[in-house]
Amino acid sequence: MDKKTLSGATIIGYGNNRNQFDFYPTPKEVTLALLEHIDWPSTFSIWEPACGQNDMVDVLATRFDEVIGTDIQTGDDFLTSGMKNVDACITNPPFTDSVAFIERMIDYGYAAILLKSTYWHSSRRTNLFYRRRPSKILCLNWRPQFDKRLVKSSPTMDFIWTVWEPDSKTTEYIVCNKPKVDEEKQ
Repeated sequence: MDKKTLSGATIIGYGNNRNQFDFYPTPKEVTLALLEHIDWPSTFSIWEPACGQNDMVDVLATRFDEVIGTDIQTGDDFLTSGMKNVDACITNPPFTDSVAFIERMIDYGYAAILLKSTYWHSSRRTNLFYRRRPSKILCLNWRPQFDKRLVKSSPTMDFIWTVWEPDSKTTEYIVCNKPKVDEEKQ
């Protein structure tokens, strides 16, 4: 994949050598951890608006009857396109656009977004957190490897799922164990 330097975008381990569009495929076990902690009906239609090569879509399709994957790389920009008629939105967004993704996603009754674990530790995002308080923060108790270029190094970032469900008044904090994944099928 072509690489592009994003102005002001530096992540430990990547430096300024970020992937184009902030594209880092989500490992299967990360999506499985989310599925273990949400009890949304299998009849839900799900929109994954930053689907890349469908890594997350493929896992979501094992649980939900309808999963729609779109991506800016194929001409469907979540931030400017029309909203889809779906029950929920689940994604691992480009980090540089995460606030804009959240602002659109929380219009759905159900939503989940993968973020770095310190994401909400920012005074600039406090109002966003409380505007529609998440129902769950799912903390991954391992560090996923998102970049195959770094497979021989230890991942350096911790991640959480932030989940919104209707009528939530409190935020439940859950620590997620790493799901077992059949390596042959990856």
